[in-house]
Amino acid sequence: MNSDLESLFSLRGRRAIVTGGAGGVGEMLARGLLIGGASVHIVGRYLEKVEAKARELRQLGECQALQADLATDAGIEAVRDAAAAWPGGLGILINNAGMLARAPLGEFTSAQRDSVLGLNLKAPFLLTQALLPSLRRPATASCPSHVINIGSAAGLGSTTVDTYSYGPSKAALHHMTRVLARKLAPEHIHVNAIAPGLFPSRMSASVLDDPQKRAVMLARIPAGRLGEPDDMAALVVSLAASRYQTGTITALDGGQTC
Repeated sequence: MNSDLESLFSLRGRRAIVTGGAGGVGEMLARGLLIGGASVHIVGRYLEKVEAKARELRQLGECQALQADLATDAGIEAVRDAAAAWPGGLGILINNAGMLARAPLGEFTSAQRDSVLGLNLKAPFLLTQALLPSLRRPATASCPSHVINIGSAAGLGSTTVDTYSYGPSKAALHHMTRVLARKLAPEHIHVNAIAPGLFPSRMSASVLDDPQKRAVMLARIPAGRLGEPDDMAALVVSLAASRYQTGTITALDGGQTC
């Protein structure tokens, strides 16, 4: 048994990709991995934004920017090609990029449905599929590669109003996590998911910026507060350092879905 706590949770020598890593929950995840010692590549649609965030995060460790629109085949291919050039392969993939569309029930369009399902569900599958050769390269029983999908408490039954494809997309992502975990475990690639509750982000701003809505949401959280960056960082480091945990969906919501 390793009695060295730092070694148990060290990510030194591991290379990671965090999609949607230029802000919100993605930035929290990237910070956690950097603190853990990983080399991190953050992926985003807008080059200037992702490069600026990478420069900021370099105070914590090695961080690079990758520009790609993961809603497109070209974006998936760009990330795949970048990872294929890394001699040591890819140790950690964080599928975090996502979106939310909101409209009254009678006005919710098929285009809104398809765009949410495309980025929240289809893109994580296609990116994981495309990166399998890179994930396989460093994977061993004693140091498995990791895919961590960022789901949502909304996919665990915590419903939100007028977001008719967001919760279903995250519930499907949770199920896909379990399917991939069973398939890839023999190859020493572990697949888990985090289901965050309410964290400060661009996506949650419409709720958190409204004092009345914010109070209603906080009243639903037994812990009595929002999630904080250190909460996300601690969990992602634990999952990325694990040698045995796979196929799990971990709620990180202050007890909201208890």
